[in-house]
Amino acid sequence: MWCGCRDRYGAAGDSGGLNRSTPDYAIVNDDAHGYALVHYFTMVPAQVRQLGQEGFRTLESLDLTGRPLADGDTAPECVELHYVAVAV
Repeated sequence: MWCGCRDRYGAAGDSGGLNRSTPDYAIVNDDAHGYALVHYFTMVPAQVRQLGQEGFRTLESLDLTGRPLADGDTAPECVELHYVAVAV
C-alpha cells in the first residue's frame, strides 16, 4: 500500500498490458520473479471504500506485525496490509 503509486508507476513500462494507474490504485507487473507476479497498490481509505462498494464492512486493518491501524495511519514501513471485513 504505497502512497506514491501513481507517481512511481504512472509512466512505467507496461509488461503485456497489465500495468494500470488510477487515482485510487496501481496494478504493477514488475520484474520480480520474472514478471510472474501482479501487484496491487492502494491506500487504506481507498481499500476500505472499495470493500464497502463490494458489500463488505471493514472491521480493522492491520500491519504486518498485527498492529491495528488507527484512522489515518498509512504504515509506510509495511509492504502489505491485511484487512478484516464482513459481508453486510
